[in-house]
Order: sequence, then structure tokens, then C-alpha cells
Amino acid sequence: MIVVNPTDVLATTALRLAISYAYRRNTINLVPDAVDKWPEAILSRHGVDWTTREMARQFESAIDKVSEELYKIPSISLENVVLESYLSALESPTATLANLIPQVDSLPNIHDKLPSQLYRLLLPSVEPGWDTARVNRATRACARSALMLCCHLLLTWTKIFPLSRTKAAWQTLVNTSQMAEDTRTALDEVRRADPGTGTTSDVVNMQRMDISAALKDIELFGLPVEKWHKRVPISISYLTGRLRHKEETTSSKEMPMDRLLGSLTHEAREAKSGHGMRLVMTGRAGSGKTTAVQWLAFTAAQGRLYGLSSDNRPVLPLFVRLREVVTSRYLTDQSLLYLPQLGEEVPAQWLQECSNLVTPLILLDGWDEIASDQRRTAEEWVESLAERYPSAHLIITSRPEGLSEDLFQRLAFQQVTMLPLQPGESSELARRWFRGLTKYLLASNIDTSDVDRAQQELLQDLTTPTISDMADSPLLTAMLCCLYADGHTTAPEQRGKLYDLVVTALLDARERERGECPPEWKSLDVRKKEMLVGGVARAMAENSLMTVQVDSRQKTRKPTVRDILADTLPLLGKARMEASTWTEIVLARSIVLQRVSTNEAEFAHRSIQDYLASKSFRASGSVMKMCELAEAGQWSILPFACYEADLNTVNLIVEWLVGKVAEHHGPEKRLVLSVLVECLGAATTMSPELRARAESAVETIFPPQDEAEMKALASLGNAAVSYLSSHRIKGASTRRLAIETLGRIGTEEALDALSSYARDGAASDTAALTEAFARFSPESYAKRVLKVIKGDLTLTVRDASRIPPISRLTNVAQLTVHGVRKDVDGYLPAASRLPNLRRLELRNCGDLQDLSWTTRIRSLRAISLVNCTDVHSLHEVGPDELWALHLESTQLNNVDWIDVLKNKRQLRVISLTDIVANPNTTAIGANLDILPTGHISTLTSLNTVVVEGGLRCETLGFLRRNSKLSMLKLGYLLGEEDVWDIARCHSLRTLKIRIATSSANISTLSQLHNLRSLEVFDISRDQMGEIIGLPRLRELSVQDSDLGSGFLHIPHSVAAVSISGCRFSGTYHYAANRGEVEKLPNLRSFAWKGGQLNDLGFLRATPALRSIDIHDNGSIESLDHLDLVPDGCTVRLSGTRFGLDEAPIRRLQRRCPVIYEPGYELDGHDLNYWVDLGGS
Repeated sequence: MIVVNPTDVLATTALRLAISYAYRRNTINLVPDAVDKWPEAILSRHGVDWTTREMARQFESAIDKVSEELYKIPSISLENVVLESYLSALESPTATLANLIPQVDSLPNIHDKLPSQLYRLLLPSVEPGWDTARVNRATRACARSALMLCCHLLLTWTKIFPLSRTKAAWQTLVNTSQMAEDTRTALDEVRRADPGTGTTSDVVNMQRMDISAALKDIELFGLPVEKWHKRVPISISYLTGRLRHKEETTSSKEMPMDRLLGSLTHEAREAKSGHGMRLVMTGRAGSGKTTAVQWLAFTAAQGRLYGLSSDNRPVLPLFVRLREVVTSRYLTDQSLLYLPQLGEEVPAQWLQECSNLVTPLILLDGWDEIASDQRRTAEEWVESLAERYPSAHLIITSRPEGLSEDLFQRLAFQQVTMLPLQPGESSELARRWFRGLTKYLLASNIDTSDVDRAQQELLQDLTTPTISDMADSPLLTAMLCCLYADGHTTAPEQRGKLYDLVVTALLDARERERGECPPEWKSLDVRKKEMLVGGVARAMAENSLMTVQVDSRQKTRKPTVRDILADTLPLLGKARMEASTWTEIVLARSIVLQRVSTNEAEFAHRSIQDYLASKSFRASGSVMKMCELAEAGQWSILPFACYEADLNTVNLIVEWLVGKVAEHHGPEKRLVLSVLVECLGAATTMSPELRARAESAVETIFPPQDEAEMKALASLGNAAVSYLSSHRIKGASTRRLAIETLGRIGTEEALDALSSYARDGAASDTAALTEAFARFSPESYAKRVLKVIKGDLTLTVRDASRIPPISRLTNVAQLTVHGVRKDVDGYLPAASRLPNLRRLELRNCGDLQDLSWTTRIRSLRAISLVNCTDVHSLHEVGPDELWALHLESTQLNNVDWIDVLKNKRQLRVISLTDIVANPNTTAIGANLDILPTGHISTLTSLNTVVVEGGLRCETLGFLRRNSKLSMLKLGYLLGEEDVWDIARCHSLRTLKIRIATSSANISTLSQLHNLRSLEVFDISRDQMGEIIGLPRLRELSVQDSDLGSGFLHIPHSVAAVSISGCRFSGTYHYAANRGEVEKLPNLRSFAWKGGQLNDLGFLRATPALRSIDIHDNGSIESLDHLDLVPDGCTVRLSGTRFGLDEAPIRRLQRRCPVIYEPGYELDGHDLNYWVDLGGS
């Protein structure tokens, strides 16, 4: 490494310290004479070849990126900072970091600290050097910013360096781009956390920095690696919400969380409510509430949560875990700050002082986790915040049983329910889980082939109803991922069994298999290990604790882990005096109970705590104690207690719940009923008389109101069927939930009930009835339900063996076969017996031997192959009566396009997109690439031709003889003769083409008098000017072209323009500023992506615009012309360079809905946005 300036020295020293710290965390001691030398000395001692170009490039690239940012710091708006003085001031932080390298063993654990905490740790050692050098205030401020930046990067590096000292671990790191990517990401996160508007205070900037650093990752549940390496970017989380209106609980809308918040904020503003958005987010255990608010806080801190501020003020996220701050003492505004040290340094009125500069977003997580004796304190605090900061947005998360209904209604909170995951969503989340495992966990010892196998097995099982029902929340899906990654190849059918397997794997089986058990831990079987952690869980439940102190360093009346284990060890034949040793063993090895700070621990998830507590209570016979805790708000313990419980335990719990049902009313009664239903579903034994009374009691909860109730009621089995009969259920959405409940019950009685829905003939029931097909015997369901449904059916099958039983149904009009691989039993051809099948789609199928059986389906009018692989032969496909042939992203072994198209006289649509040859076969020839058009010219009914993605037409001569073609989309480069052929097809209304710039000008297309939509690629500025000759054109899309000034000369009839990857040039600036406002009088929608837009002067020519969506790449030099945007126009502007004057944005937001997302930094741009931490 060649050091060229002091910024390189500082960056290099920070990297050396990070590597030394990573080695220090191992059990092998560093070689003393190597520890203070540049990484090649350290790494070569352990067999890593520093001379490899890959390693050198990775480290040099990281240092270069950091050094560039350090060099920019004095060029911010701070004046009177001499560059030489600034570079000289970097010597003190460089020396401080360098001095720590030989003493790295004495450095406290920093990998779990915030950058601001590390900064506070280092600053006292740096300041004396500045004092000695008499560094002035402004220069010192820049040097502090440099130190803070290095703290961010140092911590980033310590978290990605392998904990293993093996050559393979380090070379895995440097042979990928992870180090460069993580360095770039860290720099970008710091930049976004401090937007550099000059309108915020130091405390605001520090809070945004802390939130960005602390909440950017989430932990993948249950991975068999060290705690830190379980963390992955929060972007893999899956967030969807359902809004429930207060006035009408049956109405709802579903959307991603960020859009949902923007929508609610807009509604509050339009309603002139006088306050910001107020939201309570509810969901059962593991539904993703905490992840949702963590994602919102991080996204807001990064400046990417849009629509929450009417005047473009920065959003200030204030994220609070209520269980950590709510005590008997009075809560203050300082409690909102993420770092307690920062709260101690700011004045009591800090939020009041900066509330005019920012839009506070207050996120209070875990309302249900507040102890009952502290609930009133929390309620008074929320009321105070709402009263003193009416413009702030307030979001509170809670399980349904923990809501303070009166408070939230009085303060006008709206309610959002976290939705259960649908089958496709749980599969996507599983993919993200495994993607996070393979991409981010380079220090893991998990074999890659095992990961791939586990992922494929789980994704396959998630297509089955039983497993997809189980994976209805992020937590349960992650638990399944954990099981499969650990080698389990099947999933349980009950939630309680899933917790059994997961806890056993985490406590015992995994470490035994890996051979990593300490002797003390290995001496205990899983039952005894459960006794240890279960005792802790029980004590935490009894004291309403979500976190527990490890030992009694501080005076507390609450039990500590050490105290609890001291009471439990004698039951295991161990001495009480060993409690300290066992405390460290349990926290280090149990995985389910982990340290979260030096003297605090908590369970991996609240539901695991409930599960273990229930087992401990049950083992000691303390059943009624669980009931008391339930009435105090801990209802979720009871269903776990009923799982595999003895008759007496179940009878006591259910008897108590039945009594509570009679005592409660309204929402409280419905809550108790839901818990009772879950207990009935979990219990395997119960007295018949009590079950009858319990089932009678739950009658009032029917019909289910949401997916959670629907799943719970399904666990009742046949006892629920009579309450779900078709004559009792009204309303389309309620009937859908009832049908889904019956489908999940899956018994003969449920099938009878579904047949009555089918006989009713309600069209709104059809979709739910067809979805339930996968849950029953295909023969019985086809005969008793599908056959009697009136009207056409659309069926999807994921198991080809279900096709023969439906093959004689006369009402199946559309059939989708999804995910069938290698139909060895020949089930697919049975679809040819469907007498009235009109549309057939094969999606995500593979190893398809032959499709000639489709020629026998005389009623078939459309056939599609989408995302299919290894299609062995495509010769004859579809009957002669076929209307539409659609192939997309499909891999073929052999094809004869002439055979495919011959005799298809009625064919109206040919759509062939991204057709590829199987790389494992050479049987395919040039016939794949060229579509013969001789037969196409005989297809007189043809109205649509789409040929894209590597395939091209032999000629376009067939267009001259076709009088009905209305849509033509061609993805290959056209020549002069091709353009002439297109110009003679006067019936065209939609055209997508790519024209060679050397071909004849496109003025010949002016003959297309009926053309309404045109999409063109790679055209020249002269050709662009000729589009004016299309008088009826309504939609225009241009990609990868040089527009010149031609953009202002498109037909006046155009209402929508989309431009991607294009550029304007010289004459555009002149034309755009001449005031020719009548050039585009009918343009309503304008979209721009990439390319060189330069400025927004074209808005002079667009007086009728209603929608603008511009994704720039930093070319726009000024936002001034936004004042020309018409009132009420929806505007989205992203990708502009940092540092533009945003005053036009703020003015525009007063007239129009605006999303503004700056995000582009030019090379050599002389601004940066690091926070000044107290110097100026």
C-alpha cells in the first residue's frame, strides 16, 4: 500500500485496527511482533498469501473509498478550514488508533457498540493532541467528523472479518466483493443519515446516525453460527399491513408498510385532523411487528421514508423498546433517544427546540410487554407526547391482548393488523432467509450444498397445504428454515411440535452433532437443559419481564439468571455454588437465552419464552398460576400449556377459560374465545362433557373475522363445521373466510358443507372453493364440489396426480399446472380429456417430454408455457382451432416452428419471448433462432405478433398481406426493408421496434394512421423528429436513443410519454426555454429513467400534466423549473445529485403530492454531509 496523504494513513490505521481486533476475538493469541504491522504481516503468519492480487485489491479499494470521503470533509459549508491544517489535525486520531493496535487485548468489546459510543471512547485520547497543536474550532470539527466516519467503518469491518483464522475464510472474503460492497454501503448509510440540509441540530443528526447503525440489521432466527453472524440487512424482511377503519371493521386495504404510512399521513392531512398519523400496529407473536417498526425507523433515518412531511422537513425516527424504558419513574423526552448517553447530554426541552426543524416519527415497540403496574405511566407519557407534539407521527406495536382500547380511541389511533403470510409470501421469505445465510455469513461452517438442498426441500414442502398453513408468520417460517438448515427433512403439523423440535435443536441436538458441547453442557440431556432455561422463563413470566439481569451487580428485587439457576441446579444434582459457572454456560450455549448487554439477557423470541415457561409451570403443577398470568395479559402461555398436556391440566385450563367467557363482553370476550379455541386445538385429551361446553361457548366467535381467527377455528375440526354452514354466513368476504376455514378442517363433514356453498351458485364463492381443491381427495372434491359449481372454473394444480380426477369436468375452462417436474407417471395428458378447456398454462414446469397431447383438446383456444425448462420436443402443440400461443422464458431442447404453426388457420396471437436453448443439448439448431414466416402469411386472423429475446422473424413480408394485425412487438434490430414492410400494415395500433440508425428514416411510418402506441429503441435524433407524422398517436415510449431537440416535436395527440436511457443535446436547452408552451398540450403522463435529462425546462411545454415520474442519474442541474408543474400533478423525482437547492421542492409540496429521493453523487463532487459533532 503506497501512502499518498494523511487520509490514507488514517484509513489504513483504522483497517489495521479492525483486523487486529478480529484476530483478538479468537482463542489463538496473536504473534506479538506481527500485531502492529500492516495486514500482510498478520495474515501471512497464518498461511494467507497476501501477494494474491485479489486480496490486495480488496483492501486497497476499501481504503481508497474511505480516504476519498475523508478528503472531502473540509470542503463542506464550514469556512476558514485550510486543507493543510485539516490534514495535520488527522495525525492525532491516527496516532490514537495506531496506539490501540499493540494493546488490542485490553480494548473492550466494541463489535456490539454504536459508532457514537466508540467515538466517545476514543475522543478523550484524541483531544489532547489537538490542544497541543492548537487546532482551531472549525478544523477540529472537521477532524471530529473524520474520526466519526472511521468509527463507522471500523465497526463495519470488524463485523465482516472472519472469526476463523484459516486461509480459506479470509480468501473467501477477499475473493468476493463483500468488503468493497460493505464499505460502500456503510459510507452511503452515513451520508443518508445526515442529509446535510443545514436545518437540523447535532442531536438530530446523532440520533439518525445511531438509528442507522443500530437497526440496519436483523437476526436470522436459529442459525448455527456465532451471534453476530446471524445478522443480515433488514432489507430481507417481508412487510405487509392491513388497515382496519374504525367506522367499518369489515373494510380493509393491504399495502406495503411505507406506502401505508404515506397514505395514512395524506388522509390525516386532507381531513385536517390537526395531528400527525397515529397508528397502533397489532399482530400475534412472530407476525413481524418489531421488524416492521425497526425497518421504518432505519428507512426514516436513511431519508427514504417519503410522504410523512408536508414541507420536506427531515424525518426524525425515535425508536423505543418500551420494556427497556418504562419504569415506575416519570418518562421524559430524553427517553426517546436511542443512546442513553445522548439522553443524559441533551436538555429536557431538546425535542421542543428542534420540532420545528424536523418531523418526529415516534415508534413505541411492545406495548403489551409493559407490566400492569407500569401501564398507567406509559399511558400518561403517550398522552403527553400527543398533546405537546401534535404534528409528530405516533406508531405503537402490541399483541391484540395488550391494547389500551380507551387510550387509543381517545387519541384517534387507527389500527393496522399484520397479515398472516400467504403461501407465496412464506416461500419468498424462505428464499430471503437462505439468501441471507449464503450471502452474508462467510464465517459460517455450514456446507453450501447442504444449504441448497435444505432450501429446495423446504420450498417444495411449502407448496403442500399442511406446511404452508404452518408457515403463516415470519417467525414460524424462520423456524422452519432453521429446522431444514439443520438437516430435518420434514416439518411438523402442529405449532407446539414445531416449537418442540426447534428448541430441542437449539438446546441439544445441533451442538451434539457438531461435537462442540462443553463437558458440563454435554452431561445434561435435553429435559434437564429445558429445566434450566424453563426456570428462567417461568420467573420472567411471574415478574412480567422481557429482559432479565444476569447477576446482582445492581440492587434489584427482581430475580436474576444466577439466582434462578442457583435454585434449579440442586434439582439436577448440581451444587448451588456452581450457579456462576452455569450462568455463563447457559448464556453461551443455550442459544434460546442470550445476552443482550453486559448484565442483561432475553430469550430469542417472546413466544419461545412463553413456550418454555408453560412447560415449567406444567411440570410443577402450577396450572392456576398460568391462568392468573393470562388474566394479567399473558394469554399466549395457555395454548402452549395445553399442547401434549395431561387430562387434568387441560381440564383446569379449559374450565377456567369457559368461565371467563361468561364474565367478559365485547373485544375482551372475543379475545378469551380466541384463546379458548387455540387451547381446544392444541389439546390432545379432554373430558367429553367439558369439550361440549367449550365448543358451545365458542359459538359466538363464528364466523371468523380475519385470517388469524380462521386458522384458530379450523383447529376445532368438525365441531366448527355446523357454525360455518352456507345458510348462516353472509357477505362475500365472510363467506370466503368460512370456506377457507372448512378447507383447513379438511374432513368429510367439511366437504359436505363446501358442497352446499357450491350448490348456492354465488359467483363470489368460486375462487375460494377452487383454492380448497388442494386440501381434499381430488376424486371426492371434483365430484361433490367442483362439478356442481355454476359457471366456468379456473383451477391451479401443483400436483399432476390431481389432473385425472378432474378430467371429465365440463365446467373447467382454465387450467394452470404449476411446478410439475418430470411427469414420469404421465398425468399431464389426462388434461386432454377436459371437454371444455379453453386455456391451458404450464408454469414453472420442467422435463416435459412431449406436448402433442394438447392437439387433442379441440376446445382449447390458448396455451402458455411460462418459465418452463427442459422441454424435450416442441413440434405439435395445440389443436388446429388454437387462437393464442404464448411462450415466455422457456428452455427448449428441440423445436420445429413450421410444425408448431401449420394448420393453425384461426391463430390470432403469437407471443414468443426469451426462448432459449437447453445448454446441455445440441439437438437444437438454427430453427430456434429464426421464426419461419411462410406459414404466418396464411394466418388471416392474426392480430398480435410478439417476437423478442433472441428470436427473430425470417422476414416481415407477411405484414403486407395481413389486414387484421393490431399489435406488433419485435425485439431485434430492424433494417430498411423491415421498416417498409411495417409501414404497409395499416391496421397496426400498437408497435414496438428497434431500428438501426443507418436505415431509412421512419417517416414511412406516417402511413400508419391507426397507430395509437409506439415503443422504439436506438433511434437517432433525426428519426425522432419524424414521429410528428403520426397524428393519432396516444402513447410513446423511447429507449436508448439520442433525442436531440426532437422530444418537443412529437404529435400533439400524445397523452403519455415514457423515456428510458436517452439524452437530450444542445438544441434542447434552447428550445425548452423559448416558452413554446403549446408544444404538448395533451400530455398527461411523463416518465423518465436514466440518461441525460440536464434540466426541467421542457415543463414549459406541458400545461396539462397530471403525473411526472423522473429517475435521474445526476444530470439535472437545477430544480427551478418545478414551479412550472401544474397544480395537483403527482410528482416523483429520484436519483438527482446531492446538494441541489431544494426550495422548489418545498414550494411544489404545497400544491402537489411529491416524493423526492435524491441519491446520485457525481465523481469528484466537492460536497459531503458528515455531521459536525460539536465543533461549530
